Amino acid sequence: MAPRLHRSELSSLLKWLNKPNKKPLVIRRARQVRMSTLVRQVVDISGRFCLKLNLDYYRDTLEAN
Repeated sequence: MAPRLHRSELSSLLKWLNKPNKKPLVIRRARQVRMSTLVRQVVDISGRFCLKLNLDYYRDTLEAN
């Protein structure tokens, strides 16, 4: 198993995951610094399914046109 990174962020995501009436989660940062690893860890710990959409690719494509 990968080492636990960003314990406070991991804890916040697990709290969000356990809320009964949660809204969709969008994680945005200037760069993709350990975000995928963090989400993967939450999914591994919880045993839940995760659908990951990278919308930056499409935004960059649209802005280029």
